[in-house]
Amino acid sequence: MVRTAAAALLWAAAQVATAPGAVEDFEVSRTPLGWAAGAGGRASVTSVRFKSGGHSLCWTWPQPHAALTVAAPGTSVRASAGRSLGFWLYNEQAREQVLRLELLCDGKVVGRCWYALNFTGWRPLGAPYAQLCPQPQTTSSRPAPGLTVDALRLIAPAPPAGADAPGGGRLFIDYVNFACADKLRPDNQQPWVGRPDILNAA
Repeated sequence: MVRTAAAALLWAAAQVATAPGAVEDFEVSRTPLGWAAGAGGRASVTSVRFKSGGHSLCWTWPQPHAALTVAAPGTSVRASAGRSLGFWLYNEQAREQVLRLELLCDGKVVGRCWYALNFTGWRPLGAPYAQLCPQPQTTSSRPAPGLTVDALRLIAPAPPAGADAPGGGRLFIDYVNFACADKLRPDNQQPWVGRPDILNAA
């Protein structure tokens, strides 16, 4: 029920106007600029799986902890309350490990979270800026300028303990919205939403 509600919210976000340049939907013939797979991995646009439109991004990695780094389309996004990163993720094989995400500004990590990969098919996932990106403290009477997010980094899961496999895999990503206005709720993949104790436990 919770997952269904979250899916409806994120899908609705795909149908309404959002900040110009804040969305990547992969409806292009080649991998968008700013998407880079490291450690021998590959990021490519495909029509094999898709959630919005007719294409998504397929990310493959040959080893654990490989990274996919993504530059926000257009300009950076202010990490303000009421705004989140939102995206769809397709997982072909359920696993016990987690996918980690880091929010970046000028190459520095300003927030991080994780997603349980214990599912198959499409899932809507998010990263609420207010929870993940602590705002700068100031002793001045003027409000702090606030953080911005200009990129994200996805980190491939580690292999199961004691596994002989190299830990490679692939995931499909679609409709990445750096300025999602919907309120996120905890579910089976992101139980830490609103719960810092769970967020820091994995």
